[in-house]
Amino acid sequence: QFPAVHAAIIAEAARRERRRLARFPGQRPDESAVIATRRHWIVFARWLPVLSGVLLIWWALNAVLGALDTSLPWWAHLIVGGGTLFAGVWLFIDWINDWFVVSTRRVLHMERVIGIFESDEEAPLEKVQNVTLRVTLLPRILGYGDVIIETAATGGRIVFDKIPDPGRALNEIQQEARKAQQREQESSRARVLESIRRDLGVHLGLRQPAPPKPKGPEGVQRTTRFGALTQLFGGFHILPPTHFEKDGQQIWRKHVLV
Repeated sequence: QFPAVHAAIIAEAARRERRRLARFPGQRPDESAVIATRRHWIVFARWLPVLSGVLLIWWALNAVLGALDTSLPWWAHLIVGGGTLFAGVWLFIDWINDWFVVSTRRVLHMERVIGIFESDEEAPLEKVQNVTLRVTLLPRILGYGDVIIETAATGGRIVFDKIPDPGRALNEIQQEARKAQQREQESSRARVLESIRRDLGVHLGLRQPAPPKPKGPEGVQRTTRFGALTQLFGGFHILPPTHFEKDGQQIWRKHVLV
């Protein structure tokens, strides 16, 4: 009788089911995933022509040498074939182990490069102030783009780059941020009332003053953990490092190729 209402109920049920089934590394007990995605498949697929080109050139070189009644040693085939296979597997793993997450509590970007580093960026939803979409022509055709999330804190910015269906991600972040901000307002009012009751109790001698509660994070939290390869070869640099510590200060500089 009411098809629009029926469709909305079905859509909401499907949305809740997706949340229930969605999982991501580091998920906390008090949150569920709204979106847990990786970068668009094109980020990995763009390397396939390069790898295929290497094998094609190698095959052509062997064909030319075969016509000249000569050949390359077996270990050269092993190096090129094994190296190409290793590069393909490495690129696939590097693509599949990065996550962009919108949960019921936070937005989170997890970047992983095996053996090199692990980096996490996260911000509570109630601190999100602005969400924008950045999509150019080709990404629009292929269905991916960037979602830029900004918080009130200085440097408070997380970029979900090259994710599939960025419009949906933007809508979900805005919706969950509104919910989180409403919860924060209700919690703030409850804290004010509790503070008034506590102050009255202290004033009348009925209570002892309570210690102040620690504040939550104001903006984006960033953590970086270096992997085994970085720790093993951390002191060796082919090119000058872009980040180092000197006299207790963290110093960043442009890459030598920039």
